[in-house]
Amino acid sequence: MKKAGKLIRVLAFLVGLVLIVLLIEPLFRVGDERISQTTQGFYQEKKNSLDAVYVGSSNVYAYWQAPLGFQEYGLAVYNYSLPQMPINAFKYMIEECRKTQPDALYIMNLNAFKTEIMDEATMHFSLDCMPFSSTKVKLVNELAGQLGYTGLDKLEFYFPLLRFHSGWSDLETIDFTNYYNGMKGASLYSTFLQTVTDVTALQRVTDRRAELTEKQLTVINDLMQYCQAENVKVLFVAVPQAIKNERSVWELNALYDMVRENGFDAINLLDGKAAGIDFTTDYYNQSHCNIHGSLKYTSFLGQYLVDNYGFEDHRGDPAYDSWQKASELYRQEISPYTLDFERQYAPRDYSLPALDLSTSVVTGQNITLKWSQVENADGYAVYRRIRDAQKKWSEWTLAATLYGQTLDYTEYDLLPGTTYNYTVVPYRTEGETTVYGKINHTGTVLTTTLNAPKLVSLEEGENGMTLTWEPRSGAMDYIVYRAVKGESWEQLDTVDGTSYTDSDYHDHLPYVYTVRGRVLSNGQPVNGLYSKTGLLRYADIEAPTVIAQRTTDGQLQLSWEPVTGASHYYVYKLTGPEQWERVARTSASAATAYTGAIDSQAYKVCAVMEQDQEIYEFPSEIVEVKGGEQ
Repeated sequence: MKKAGKLIRVLAFLVGLVLIVLLIEPLFRVGDERISQTTQGFYQEKKNSLDAVYVGSSNVYAYWQAPLGFQEYGLAVYNYSLPQMPINAFKYMIEECRKTQPDALYIMNLNAFKTEIMDEATMHFSLDCMPFSSTKVKLVNELAGQLGYTGLDKLEFYFPLLRFHSGWSDLETIDFTNYYNGMKGASLYSTFLQTVTDVTALQRVTDRRAELTEKQLTVINDLMQYCQAENVKVLFVAVPQAIKNERSVWELNALYDMVRENGFDAINLLDGKAAGIDFTTDYYNQSHCNIHGSLKYTSFLGQYLVDNYGFEDHRGDPAYDSWQKASELYRQEISPYTLDFERQYAPRDYSLPALDLSTSVVTGQNITLKWSQVENADGYAVYRRIRDAQKKWSEWTLAATLYGQTLDYTEYDLLPGTTYNYTVVPYRTEGETTVYGKINHTGTVLTTTLNAPKLVSLEEGENGMTLTWEPRSGAMDYIVYRAVKGESWEQLDTVDGTSYTDSDYHDHLPYVYTVRGRVLSNGQPVNGLYSKTGLLRYADIEAPTVIAQRTTDGQLQLSWEPVTGASHYYVYKLTGPEQWERVARTSASAATAYTGAIDSQAYKVCAVMEQDQEIYEFPSEIVEVKGGEQ
């Protein structure tokens, strides 16, 4: 019985150990979702189903997007790319991938060979998600030896739990899921999708060749010998990259020559010209393309593979349904960040500059875009996207195509309290082909408010003065204002309905009423527009009280106190029986006085009130002047 009990405990221990390895250990792998997505997806691909496997570092997953290659060419080219993959790991990665894809073309990321940097994190990037096998053992020994790991110290590269067991507190919900997004390793991280960086100042273009280091020569020769011995089909590619260190460019030129001299196919795309790369807009940092450069690179390399390797178009083949779904889903995911003609690979002309929209304006629910004329442009394409309550952008959509030199565009009655992003792209035409210029990927971001409510009526009743207006769609409530004619607005109240009764006012004052709606925008109430004219409660304003004096030089001076509600004043003189001629108009904001020659026996001053183009005059008493004209 004791022996049986001991055996049970041993078995329980072994089962627990297996559970740790299979269930808990993956939680402590290096925390980069791109690595997990790449490896999970690769091992789900059917055996011998891939046209090519693209092996390398981040220069692969930031450039080649497998769903786009399938969408445009029907290619099944999967990225087996991991951040900062060491150059001496390439041979083992090919060996690992060939276990399921022996007949595939292997595309090598030549840019990775310009550097020899490797550390513990780099090792974990390459090893943590690789299944245990003899290949993994060889790779661990290769990399660990380079960093000086020996004996049991190497165990952490088989079981990351040994190294990162203290990281329980850093685990998040996503760490406990084994979710594969079906994107074939395509990139969706935010900097790749959203960042645009001009890297032209970092670009170095030269034909010079450098003498390679001993390690570079050892690794590249070992890799080539392995591929030749195993009959591996290989294509080496140097991707377009802004490389500040000119020696690194010399090294890549030398590596390119070396692989070609050994009979391997190779492409040197460093300067970006062949792939149509624009170093001002197509990068998120000096080493990596953004989504805009990636679209161009994927299209170029896909065409090269079709032209030079004769791969079959798998579109429509039921065996590649997962690729079709990936292409549709990825297209949907990138649509908030790319314009339709980018995704359609339309011709481009980078001499047509990106447009500045900084002078664009918002007026309530109307947005007016303004830009400067572009030489040689035949017109402009206006695009917009909308941000939702979760601050996610909708797909970029074509709002208008403008022909000729129209340099502004207005959209009316847009959704209130809504954030819009616009960009305008110059284009020219070549026959029936549209050639687009550069894109201002940031564009201009503008948020609408509410248009002014339409005022319906202002009526005085037993309970007071009632203002009514038409509702505005999207309004959360309304703010009612009142002002004595010609003075500042005062807020009376905030109401939910479309009417308000003011019972606290003075009969003799001319009041103007107006209302504005409020709308929720990004979770905050924002005031809309209002009618500055408003509706007037007509009232007899006071007439001016005028004082007449003679100046020392014998002229007439009339003066009076300001009248509440008056917008300005008219000065009249008597020219005949009941005939008055206006001799002056003074602003209500200016001095309330008039000086002039005495050329009449009588004068009067009228306080003037204007409303809706109607003029109301309130005359003072007549001032008689002795010694005036008869």
